[in-house]
Amino acid sequence: MLRCGLACERCRWILPLLLLCAIVFDIIALTGRGWLQSDTHVQTASLWWKCADEQGGTGSAAEGCESLMDYAWGRAAVAMLFCGFIILIICFILSFFALCGPQMLVFLRVIGGLLALAAVFQIISLVIYPVKYTQTFNLHASPAVTYIYNWAYEQPKLI
Repeated sequence: MLRCGLACERCRWILPLLLLCAIVFDIIALTGRGWLQSDTHVQTASLWWKCADEQGGTGSAAEGCESLMDYAWGRAAVAMLFCGFIILIICFILSFFALCGPQMLVFLRVIGGLLALAAVFQIISLVIYPVKYTQTFNLHASPAVTYIYNWAYEQPKLI
């Protein structure tokens, strides 16, 4: 069944297309501004900086933003996400060799192993960020404000 499914010409393009979608979502996560938002519009944060304004702006110090790269956990979260991103790009390139090469199953095993490694890197990043952010900036100090982690797939609302 596996060999029959891989022999189908239409099915061979599923892996590169899925990897392309994963790369696009990683780019959105790396550049997105809405990793953390507050319900009272007092704070927003991205992977790179935190701002006291919901709009976020460019992340400059003139706008009242603070860089998260000053903290070791911020650099670690970015490094883990970048490692996963680079592995996704490598897998995307290898998937084209799997399309054309005679030893397709070998490439698919390598791609599967690399994707498991990329998932581990990105899961670690998505655990480091909220835990250390909450500890560093003491988000539990004000129970009247609710903070929402949404992993940057939603841009802040413009008012």
